[in-house]
Amino acid sequence: MDYSSERAHGCRISQYVHRSLTHLALENDVLRVTILADKGADIVEFRHKPSDTDFLWKERAGIRVPGMQMSTISSSLGNNLDWYEGGWHECLPGGGPAIVHGAQQGLHGEAALLPWSWAVEEDTPDCIQLLLSCRLIRLPLRVLKRLTIRAGSAKLQIEEKLHNESAVQLQFLWGHHPTFGAPFLEENCRLDVPARTFRSQPGFSAPKMFFAPGTRGAWPMASGEDGREVDLSRVPPQGSCAAGLLCLTVDEGWYAITNTRTGVGFGLRWDSVLFPHLYYWHVFNGIPDYPWFGTAYVVGLEPWTSFPMDHAAATEAGTCLVVPGKGQVDTTLIAVAYSGRGPVIRISPEGNVEQGDENRSRGRG
Repeated sequence: MDYSSERAHGCRISQYVHRSLTHLALENDVLRVTILADKGADIVEFRHKPSDTDFLWKERAGIRVPGMQMSTISSSLGNNLDWYEGGWHECLPGGGPAIVHGAQQGLHGEAALLPWSWAVEEDTPDCIQLLLSCRLIRLPLRVLKRLTIRAGSAKLQIEEKLHNESAVQLQFLWGHHPTFGAPFLEENCRLDVPARTFRSQPGFSAPKMFFAPGTRGAWPMASGEDGREVDLSRVPPQGSCAAGLLCLTVDEGWYAITNTRTGVGFGLRWDSVLFPHLYYWHVFNGIPDYPWFGTAYVVGLEPWTSFPMDHAAATEAGTCLVVPGKGQVDTTLIAVAYSGRGPVIRISPEGNVEQGDENRSRGRG
């Protein structure tokens, strides 16, 4: 299939091949979003066109073709890190490596490593709508994901359905894994999120961490391991040599990350009943060996169904997502690019960005 909109204005979509993998670029006058259809339906570009800002992190080795290179030995973590290009992928079933209903699952599960089928449902100057789908191999789950952008809007709407195709009740972890990197990410970035407390993920370790695994604290101001107060809403500069994985329990499902120097930001709105936990994964050049070797300067802000991020522990805690036999789960996320330096007060269910009085602005939409 070779698909391209027959125009170079308004909403449009183009298909191209890079490193042997199908890419689908959805765009309008203010936004360009690129999907890696042949690997996980990963979002590998989320670009605010007026400022030419791509918010997403790019892993040092870039896009690689799953299965085209041979690893020296199979990893106990699975294959995710061998083929991980950064960006935004889906963790389904998440919490690996784990045994889920008798099936071995690697880190972050199957969905991010599989090719997805796709079809263009609407292609007009006013709207582009793309439907992607895949079936997992080791769990009887079918995933449908509809992506929509509209003219003049810097919003991407993601409508998602999980279908349990068996008669067996399934329970598992599910998460979205958007990651942010330089040049957007820098020490002038601020994180706004309606959270009051955090927990540090048990089992996550790094040479330098702000908080020991299992720590509980107040958001955003908390006392670190060295007794100094840390403002977790502020991103440290490159070379800080720290890392961590914190879980925030949110009052409402949204966050915003703003570069206060350039005046642009990324926001996400989601269903906090389905995804009540927001993981704040951060590596500020703070993992000196595998897999980052001190090169990663990245923040991940990840809505998840469950805490801890471990299948056995989440099962024991009763936080796994449960889908009955032949049942389904529907949800909608809205990602938005916006301009402005003021603090973000809220992102509405429609994806509108409400900012404070300083340089007040809204995401277009």
